[in-house]
Amino acid sequence: MNVLRWMSFGPLMSSLSDLFGVQTMLPLGMNSAFSRVLIGSAVLNFGLLAVLAKLFGEQGAAATALIV
Repeated sequence: MNVLRWMSFGPLMSSLSDLFGVQTMLPLGMNSAFSRVLIGSAVLNFGLLAVLAKLFGEQGAAATALIV
């Protein structure tokens, strides 16, 4: 049940990511900054997932998805 609570913010975060990233940065020609954000979030995801999933299991994995 707690995992579902963590994941319930996923659609909101996804829509904000689309709005600010794809809909704003790319049309304004910020391709390299957009790529750096994506690469940085991937690195952060792998690092946090390793730590939080080991400590908190599935709730840690859900929290990592929300943070990234």
